[in-house]
Amino acid sequence: MSTAGLLIVAAGLILILMAGVPTISYHLRNYKTTRVRISQSTNYKWWVFGTVATGTFMSVVGHGSILIALPTIARHFDAGLTTVLWIVISETLAVSSLLLPMGRISDIVGRKQVYLSGYIFFLIASATAGLATSLVMLMVARVIQGAGSAMIQANGQAMVLSVFPENERGKALGTHFSVLGVGSMSGMVVGGLLISTLGWRSIFLINLPIGIIAVTVAMIVLDKSRFAQETQSAAKGFSAEVAR
Repeated sequence: MSTAGLLIVAAGLILILMAGVPTISYHLRNYKTTRVRISQSTNYKWWVFGTVATGTFMSVVGHGSILIALPTIARHFDAGLTTVLWIVISETLAVSSLLLPMGRISDIVGRKQVYLSGYIFFLIASATAGLATSLVMLMVARVIQGAGSAMIQANGQAMVLSVFPENERGKALGTHFSVLGVGSMSGMVVGGLLISTLGWRSIFLINLPIGIIAVTVAMIVLDKSRFAQETQSAAKGFSAEVAR
């Protein structure tokens, strides 16, 4: 990416953060009041869905964007396309191998805690990938990003189902899968636009301002007590299995 491109990306990130700062700072100052008001809202299920959908959309869009960026990354690091493919494969392996373990850990520890931890891992890895100086560094960042995505995806759907009544869970699942589909289709389009205008690093750095705002919203919106009963039941079941 050229110096001009980096400056444009930095300016864009700053503008996005500045746009969200006033609202975020207000709600953080009134953290408890805001949390209570949202958790008692009749539309709380949609607050949770919107929060979860943002994380799901970000992780899926990133997967599509990186596919478009592979030829550019290969030229940048002077590597073969078959080698650069491991950037995609490493993240896919991390997600697929960690989905079940992360789901089980969240059953015991708590869904909100694991979900937010996954978001933070994802953002740290995005920053590392966007500033990577070598192909190995980029691959390691993608593995960490895959771990974060697994933590997000393993808990997102479960949290949505927990807050929707039984007669609306089909609608919740269908809408959630629609977000996955839209994210998959949008990834290549968004990636192509970012790469052609700002360079391949922008597909990772764009996650930072959006992710910081999303994590802050998740901290306010997600009420871990809504998932506590489910978590406690899972923990008791796990203790019983160990006792045997």
